[in-house]
Amino acid sequence: MNNKILLYGYFANNLGDDLFIKVICNRYKNCIFYIIESKPYTDTFLSFTNVKVYPLKNIFDIKFDLQILIGGSLFMQPRDVNKIHTKFEDVKKTRYFNNVPFIIIGANFGPYTDIEHYKLYKRWFLDVDDICFRDIQSYNQFMELPNVRWAPDVIFNYKLETKKNKSKSISISCIYNNQRIGLTNYSQNYYYQKLVDISIYYIENGYGVKIASFCNHQDDSIAAYDILFRMPTNYHKYVKVIEYNGLNLEKFLSEFLDAEYIIGTRFHSIILGWIANIPVFPIIYNAKSYNMIKSYQFNGKYSHIENLGNCSIDFIEYNRKELCIPDCSNLIKQAVKQFNFINLI
Repeated sequence: MNNKILLYGYFANNLGDDLFIKVICNRYKNCIFYIIESKPYTDTFLSFTNVKVYPLKNIFDIKFDLQILIGGSLFMQPRDVNKIHTKFEDVKKTRYFNNVPFIIIGANFGPYTDIEHYKLYKRWFLDVDDICFRDIQSYNQFMELPNVRWAPDVIFNYKLETKKNKSKSISISCIYNNQRIGLTNYSQNYYYQKLVDISIYYIENGYGVKIASFCNHQDDSIAAYDILFRMPTNYHKYVKVIEYNGLNLEKFLSEFLDAEYIIGTRFHSIILGWIANIPVFPIIYNAKSYNMIKSYQFNGKYSHIENLGNCSIDFIEYNRKELCIPDCSNLIKQAVKQFNFINLI
């Protein structure tokens, strides 16, 4: 008999979050996953053979075996501390049935500044059946709770088709400063201009450049085209903007990962590069990225986004020249532990 699982995540055609859903659904093909409809974003999953997308009102007559909350930055403190309780209650509501096991997969905790934010979640976590964080730092904050674990990011479980011969190009993952929670305070102008300078350097050294939007909903595409149009027009023919739209995952990844080097701002641009055995220069825009590279023992160079303008080309080039890539074989082996609880049902 197929287990019925209610699966809740961040549905906004964000590449990383959509990959979470793809990974878990591909891994458990004998389970039926129910996703609450959120058009147009959940249309992405209509082609999955073991996924049913239902309106919220229709799920309450279904007898589920498990509820899963899957996502990365699920527990960030809102900018307005007066909204801490409101946001917390919204997260709690993702558990629709108190009599059905509920687990959390793939998250990090924070960033936060107000201890009340931490205390609210710690009390709630006691009632959750299993929590698997994706970095050591998040785990360490709750390590005394018996139901808390950590393992490398869910995306390390993605079966990626890798090319041995990469095109002579670099891929750049960029973000737009829309003041969403979790973003570091930085100058968008300086950030864009540095990515322009990096692009021009590689173009003048015979490389093509791909600027990637991982999430149009969060305005990555605005950033990508702003960077492009800051370049002199005679460079434009060497640059391609590629956009993930929710329906082109394989094509997008094939293009993005057909590169010799990645300048990665998006969290999963870094991990996908490593899995594809491509060196990456990480740009840290959030504590989660810093915690990730430390948890996964990355020993290469990186920059916090607010300091990117101070980085020399030689500094940025270091990871490419020295092939600085962490040992993904062990990370892949350990990442399967994200799913330990599911294997028990």
